[in-house]
Amino acid sequence: MRTYIRAAFAAAGLACLLAGCAGEPVQPTPPPASAAVMPEAVPTAEPPLDERALSIPVPDFLDAEQQDLYRRAYTMYSHLFGGETFAVEDFPQADGTQPEFRTYETVEIEGTTYYLAQGRYRNWSDFEAAVDGLFTDAFWTARNEGEGGPIYTQLDGRLCLRDLSKGADLSRNDFFPDTFRLLEAGEEEISFLLIGYYSDETAPLEGESPAERDARLAAGYDETREYPICMVHTAQGWRFERFYTTWSDEPPEAA
Repeated sequence: MRTYIRAAFAAAGLACLLAGCAGEPVQPTPPPASAAVMPEAVPTAEPPLDERALSIPVPDFLDAEQQDLYRRAYTMYSHLFGGETFAVEDFPQADGTQPEFRTYETVEIEGTTYYLAQGRYRNWSDFEAAVDGLFTDAFWTARNEGEGGPIYTQLDGRLCLRDLSKGADLSRNDFFPDTFRLLEAGEEEISFLLIGYYSDETAPLEGESPAERDARLAAGYDETREYPICMVHTAQGWRFERFYTTWSDEPPEAA
């Protein structure tokens, strides 16, 4: 812009010399106003990914950034809703060290007992930012709602969690990793099916050795289950509007 104005004044000076500086001085034309540039969405870096998270199957029809988002959503969802709520405390601290926890302080919020988190996400602002970077507000609000109140909430800026747990689906056949089937892909929404593989008997049968059990499970499975996943493009980037895992959730039609 400075180059433009200098050039304009130079042209005005030359015109003044040629015309004997007669009449009003030539005014430079202001440069056109440029449209405001919206900042690009910055990919989330939370939660941290360990070797297991980096090795999970991801949809090959997603781009690299979307695949990274899937891994992080899978990791966060598994910790929050996969088994027990205290798994959120298993994430490493910001400096990479594993947390050492002692006695948890409890608080009562609207008649429900909560525990004050001590780990990576002990500050509600950090926890909220991590969740907001992965899921839509509507999905998070609905999924976080439990009997007797929200599963995770805050008090005076601290993350508070309820002591809840549920068992994993032991019929999940780990010899057959998750697969995916694309349903729709657009600029604003991507929907696909997450497919899990299950066997009626995953424990060793009577008289069956562990090696024989593994060979039996590796030879096939008894059923598949499908889970609808949906990503939507928001002003902040892609977020999951619907999410499941094959080892901790029932398909929605069977829930």
